[in-house]
Amino acid sequence: MAKIVIREEVFRMAPLFIRVVLFAQGVRNFACSDELSGMLESVAAMQASRPGTTAEEYLASWDQAHRLFGSNPNKYPPSIRALYKRAVQGKEIPFINSVVAIMNIVSLHNLVPCGGDDLASVNGDLVLGIATGAESFRPLGRPELFERPDPGEVIYFDSANSNVMCRRWNWRNGDMTKLGSDTTDLVVNIDGLPPVSPESLVNIGIQLSDLLRSHCGAKVQMAMLHRTCSEWALDRTGSSGHAPLVAA
Repeated sequence: MAKIVIREEVFRMAPLFIRVVLFAQGVRNFACSDELSGMLESVAAMQASRPGTTAEEYLASWDQAHRLFGSNPNKYPPSIRALYKRAVQGKEIPFINSVVAIMNIVSLHNLVPCGGDDLASVNGDLVLGIATGAESFRPLGRPELFERPDPGEVIYFDSANSNVMCRRWNWRNGDMTKLGSDTTDLVVNIDGLPPVSPESLVNIGIQLSDLLRSHCGAKVQMAMLHRTCSEWALDRTGSSGHAPLVAA
């Protein structure tokens, strides 16, 4: 049974880091949805209309987290900063599919990084840890390219084959576990650092769970990982619901 694992070395850098994990099964991932497209456009317009200082505290916490492992957030921006920048510049946020749209809606509305992976393409545990530099990465949309992460970089990877699902914590996703129209079972990660509280992140997880249920027909389980509860075994026989939820 696959597990979601956050290694202690990540918490040594960021002791207050929390991650809400959603395990969604039976997903119907549609190529288009007028309702979700409208929601995505609305939340982007909402962020574009707000003063920049409103968002900066949330974005700056991720800039600082990236600097802790030697990454330059100006060159390799955290995903939420890149998404927010597109919104405030009035650039279109493409509709890839229903699940990706839902993640972008929730991420942009709450200013938290969010990403997902197709479990059919994962062979081992899904681990957030520190790169040795021997792992392999193929960027999203460019599967013909082969890269290795920098030693010391925070990566999200498959423990069975060292395939990197996301580089630089939440900078760039990999192609091998991308979410597509044939995705049925997936894991979504929602990451939090202060000023985001554990209670707030749980509520964000519930928002995303409800959207997956209502728009994709998913059965969803949810848990929160933190320094004293850093692993969660995925239960493929579990029933739909917000349990097992581990509070910080």
